[in-house]
Amino acid sequence: WPWGPAAGWPLQVAALQVPRSPVRARLASRCGPWIRAVRKSNNATFTSWKNNVRKWSSTEWGWYQRLKRAVASIKSRLSGAARRALQAMNVLQFVRSLRWPWPWSRAGLSSKEHVALDELKTSLQSDKGERWAARGKANGFPLTDRHLSRFLRAAKWKQTFPDGTTVKQAIINTIRWRERMRITSLHKHARAFRTLGLLMSSVDVEGKGRPVVYMQVSSATNLTAPPRTVHQLVIHTLEQAEALSGKRRLRGIRPGRVGARRRGGPTGTTSAAESGVIIVIDCSGASLPTVRSFVTALVPSFPDLASHYPERLAKVYVVNAQSGVPLIWRLFVKPFVSEETRNKINFLEGGGPSLPGLRPALGEKCLRK
Repeated sequence: WPWGPAAGWPLQVAALQVPRSPVRARLASRCGPWIRAVRKSNNATFTSWKNNVRKWSSTEWGWYQRLKRAVASIKSRLSGAARRALQAMNVLQFVRSLRWPWPWSRAGLSSKEHVALDELKTSLQSDKGERWAARGKANGFPLTDRHLSRFLRAAKWKQTFPDGTTVKQAIINTIRWRERMRITSLHKHARAFRTLGLLMSSVDVEGKGRPVVYMQVSSATNLTAPPRTVHQLVIHTLEQAEALSGKRRLRGIRPGRVGARRRGGPTGTTSAAESGVIIVIDCSGASLPTVRSFVTALVPSFPDLASHYPERLAKVYVVNAQSGVPLIWRLFVKPFVSEETRNKINFLEGGGPSLPGLRPALGEKCLRK
């Protein structure tokens, strides 16, 4: 490890501020004596570092703890003078400046993807980054690694989409679109949504922690409503599914790895197949004209979903479909979706909502709900 001034690390005492959070209570108890010693030795350094350390990601916290344990092991074998010199090294700056392809950093991104994500964050920061971050957070779109990596994954981890739009501009356009749509206020239109008679609800999370959206086509009784109302319902349902996934993540269960309770674990940049939304479309009891009206009402929402919700769709299961539904799919849906999206749509045959094909995909608990 490049310790010492020869490697560029200043000889000043590092300081650490552990956030007051139940998730890191154990971390605070372990670091308490070391923090108190640092405060006594150099309070000015502690003050200057306090705000920066609060911005650390959970990955950096984990690697800092690993590094600190290694340092403690080395210090136990050194003389008093060497121990004091090692304690004076700015360990915090050393960890924060590392560019390692960490094994579980950001849910296992490769070194190339890691660099692409850092490049995007730097580009956003140079273009009024703090202002865009504040506007995005105010509209339910914080510029976290999880959200940024979805746009990069849609662009094949390049900074430009095939149509020439940069990933940075796409993110800025998404923030502006969310402001125009007033995403955080869509719940106020619940009465208008009920008039549609369209049962579209976020049920629960399935076996891998992914949110499930259930649509019952036969409940769509007023699809002649204004297209904007239908569009708002689609966006509102997707936002509810995202919130359901977020609550699951806050309970320590990361989408894609249910049961892996990691306090302060990765920031959740898994792929859409692992952390996206599953949609179940139930066509039981619906006539072909109803199915056609249902599809034509949803098609206008596809461009916004593709532009502002990239890599959000995991799977679509169409159940209890009549013989004419595949024809409607080929005529009215297939031309408007990408090849990647087409591969995620599955038609399951059989009767009843608890089909044999859905049972292994969603799990028994989710099917009961």
